[in-house]
Amino acid sequence: MNISIVSWLVLAISTISIFSYVAGASAPVRCRGVDQRSLLLKLRNSLVFNASVSSKLVQWDQSVDSWSNVTCEDDLVVGFDLSNESISDGIDGSSSLLRLELLRRLNLAFNGFNYLPIPSGLANLSRLTHLDLSYAGFAGQIPAGLSCLTKLRTLDLTSGRDYYPALLFLGQPSLSLLIGDLRELRELYLDGVDVSAEGSEWCDALTSSVSKLEVLSMSYC
Repeated sequence: MNISIVSWLVLAISTISIFSYVAGASAPVRCRGVDQRSLLLKLRNSLVFNASVSSKLVQWDQSVDSWSNVTCEDDLVVGFDLSNESISDGIDGSSSLLRLELLRRLNLAFNGFNYLPIPSGLANLSRLTHLDLSYAGFAGQIPAGLSCLTKLRTLDLTSGRDYYPALLFLGQPSLSLLIGDLRELRELYLDGVDVSAEGSEWCDALTSSVSKLEVLSMSYC
């Protein structure tokens, strides 16, 4: 009887331990750092967006630790997804976004930045591995500073096929200069981007600079 009781206790403790581990592993990651929460609130307050359309920014609140579509590690912000938030302005050289220096993933896709240039300050986010600016409404010369993001594995600058002339273009810097130091790049999306200023040299740039490239999309260039 004693052996049965001991066996049952061991089984019960093991089961509780397993469930506790699973629960802990699936628990939502929280951003408890006061300075990080302050930066996120400043970012939300500086962004111009339609609150009636937003599903993420409208939920950012100082009173909670969990932030919609924000990823934190050790209470530090390492990524967020602000796609489809109807953002039209608010990212400039003084933006708190540029102070999130540990950011690895940034998604601003499908917004409406009213043909503003891509913020050159994104070059400060040197730890970025994934940057998605597709269909975000940016226009003009793609900034040379993006070439400083040497850890990038995915870069999506898709601007769509229904614009003439193209919203985004590569002249100075050229494509070869833009990707010259992006040695870790695995995926590159330039759909709808005007690269005509470079002639046929863009092909040589791709083959010589980004040896790890696995996905390349350049439709309607």
